[in-house]
Amino acid sequence: MRLNGKKLRLIQLGLIMCLTFPISGCWNYFELNELSFVTAVGYDQGRHYPYRLTFQVMNPNNIVQQPIGGGGKGGSPITVYTGEGNNIIEAIQNASNKISRHMNFSHTQIIVIGEALARKGIASIFDAKERSMEGRINVPVLIARGTTAENVISALTPLDQIPAYNLAQKVLITEGTPSKALNLTENDVVSILSTPGIDLVLSGVELSNNGKKATEQQSFQSTSPPLLAISKMGLFKKDKLVSWINNSAAIGTIFLLDKMKHGTFSINCKNKPSKVAIQINYSKTKVEASMVHGTPTFHITVRTNGDIKETDCPLNFEDPKVLSMLGKQSAKKIGEVIQSAIHAAKQVKTDVFGFGQAIHRASPQSWNKLKNHWDDLFTKAKVNLDIFVTITDSGLRKKPYEFK
Repeated sequence: MRLNGKKLRLIQLGLIMCLTFPISGCWNYFELNELSFVTAVGYDQGRHYPYRLTFQVMNPNNIVQQPIGGGGKGGSPITVYTGEGNNIIEAIQNASNKISRHMNFSHTQIIVIGEALARKGIASIFDAKERSMEGRINVPVLIARGTTAENVISALTPLDQIPAYNLAQKVLITEGTPSKALNLTENDVVSILSTPGIDLVLSGVELSNNGKKATEQQSFQSTSPPLLAISKMGLFKKDKLVSWINNSAAIGTIFLLDKMKHGTFSINCKNKPSKVAIQINYSKTKVEASMVHGTPTFHITVRTNGDIKETDCPLNFEDPKVLSMLGKQSAKKIGEVIQSAIHAAKQVKTDVFGFGQAIHRASPQSWNKLKNHWDDLFTKAKVNLDIFVTITDSGLRKKPYEFK
């Protein structure tokens, strides 16, 4: 049956009206003036309950044209709210009772976990996070070293109006450098905690320069205000913090995790300590696993490219032999920091490098036999290193100054 033009138009109009009902609006829609934007979240052990959560919330009216570290119109750029509960969700609800707006987590920049809670276990935190539809999963996670997450979240910072942005930017700037920082996000943490053959390692953050005054705007009138600094790395066993590492062990961990991106390190010159500064331009680490006479054996290859950034050694950098010699010294230095990292991890029986995961990839049958007692086998594993460093440039000056 053919439809005339009038009937066809009526049918089309009816279909359009039917289709508009499902898209008529969002049931959970909020106006901007009904939202409070959470920029940072802190997790601690509670004072009266198992969990205490801290939320750093923006004060939009105090952000425009405000002084460094302080608030425009005499107010702070942030307000901090806390809540305790028997579980994470209950603590969030108890905190939300103190806020006149709906908490929105789409602008969260950083997650901080207090050291005491980290030593007790962090799995429950991420169980609740993974079940939530709010917030992003690419937010960096840090451990508050020697303090609580609440103290870190409550601290004001110089230069940046929102402290959470300041801290997140520090993670990005120092990531993958000899400054010993790792940018592991919530998604990374969940992946590692749920993957056999690898343990978790997270960067720490601490308050320096009289951290107790970090919440006071008056302290930023000083040229040395309280600061938040990325500090050390925390080694985990399963979901519990067990140890801190620093210096050589932390740098070696970055190399082993293939996270070294850029930055500088120093080597000796003619028995003079740290007289040549090498800038890393590129680094790649490859880990191969095998079983040799029943012993887990790992062959690690590191290839690094770098330039000379500073020296006061009387060397002729136009000579390829000199650059080759410095490359060999650099390779030796990298080997030493890697061995330091392996030794530190073996001391607490935690495989943060994913050696067990490498065995699983190479031989799933072998891993099935080893996984139940991998903690002990990891401490007996043998590691062979092949490190190659190429020095490609010495800058505009080929010879150092000769001072008399």
